[in-house]
Amino acid sequence: QWNSLTKGESSYVKHVKYSIKLRWTTLYAKGSFGTVTKTKAEFNALAQTAKLGIVRRECTNCLATHKDVYFRRKTSPEDWDYYDGLLVTWRDVGFHVDFDIYSTWDDAKNDKNPWKFCNGNVNEYGFPRDCGPTGSVWHQWNSLTKGESSYVKHVKYSIKLRWTTLYAKGSFGTVTKTKAEFNALAQTAKLGIVRRECTNCLATHKDVYFRRKTSPEDWDYYDGLLVTWRDVGFHVDFDIY
Repeated sequence: QWNSLTKGESSYVKHVKYSIKLRWTTLYAKGSFGTVTKTKAEFNALAQTAKLGIVRRECTNCLATHKDVYFRRKTSPEDWDYYDGLLVTWRDVGFHVDFDIYSTWDDAKNDKNPWKFCNGNVNEYGFPRDCGPTGSVWHQWNSLTKGESSYVKHVKYSIKLRWTTLYAKGSFGTVTKTKAEFNALAQTAKLGIVRRECTNCLATHKDVYFRRKTSPEDWDYYDGLLVTWRDVGFHVDFDIY
């Protein structure tokens, strides 16, 4: 049930894919969150890959209802202009149809308890204008150009990405990366977990999860998973599930 880049592989291992889930990835930040800025193209390229179309906004000195909120784009999340819609001019068109806002990740993920009030459509006033859980809440919006309210000084937008493919062949298509590219991504995997799928392996090996427990941000995943697998550190440095 093993794979290799160089050795003749067993007849089972013809269709293989390695993938990861990344940690929260920052799109924009200022104030106590540090400074992260991206071009419109870079911001949208990442946001359009967000898991379930969800973007998180944190604001340390906003009101309690707005300190940690979740915007979910429901229609065409892979095409929507997140940069313009969240940072430049927030619009309420499509509320409860094309998008919703939630107070927790679980609510956003499960589409439960969406906020009940929303407005917008004022040029250069960004997310979420006066939208609130039950009614209008003023001065919690951000903007790139307008003088912002005293509340919105420390803001961060971030996303969770979908499963990101590191390597694939066979029925999964062909995805190859250099060692540096493979490791750069794998070393950011959430909890150090890498998933391997193999459609024509035995049932026990069709979908397995490797977790690097010690120094996941430094381990050589490319060599360890694709080139030469080693069992040193089993149940200490790593486990398989």
